[in-house]
Amino acid sequence: MFSTNELRDHGKAGGRGEWKRIEKKNALQFEITDELEEAQEIVAELLRSGEKPVITVPDEHIENIKKNGIPQISQYDRSGMGKHYSVLAGRLGSEPYFNAKEERWVVVIDPSNLTISPRMTGKDDSFYGTITIDGRVPAESITVLGKFSKKTWAEYSEKNDKESEVDNLAA
Repeated sequence: MFSTNELRDHGKAGGRGEWKRIEKKNALQFEITDELEEAQEIVAELLRSGEKPVITVPDEHIENIKKNGIPQISQYDRSGMGKHYSVLAGRLGSEPYFNAKEERWVVVIDPSNLTISPRMTGKDDSFYGTITIDGRVPAESITVLGKFSKKTWAEYSEKNDKESEVDNLAA
């Protein structure tokens, strides 16, 4: 696990250098890997490039999070595997998590001074963009984008991608 500053430096001297990114395929901006070291390099490159972690929050927690930040998470895995987590999971370089018919608040987190690590997930235990944030996230590190469903997020993302392409052409 690396602090944000260590992640930014990881991949420079002695590392693999700049990570090869892929056009958005299935909402991912990088190659999927089952190697933890490669996943750490991907996270470092995404952070260096300005990507910020995104989480989704249910209605009942949004006001408290805006006011007080996000406390360190400590809970047992509900899958029955008996694992204990003391981290907040989010997404980096990929779309936020939504259940099929649920609306959630999308929150962007400033990664400065946070410890961010890749989280290997899925049946193949690979990195698909899920990250963990260890410890507390202060309220001043949080930007609430709004409330979205999977469908409205896709529309919002498409509109913002087009606007950013126009801005880049105008520059």
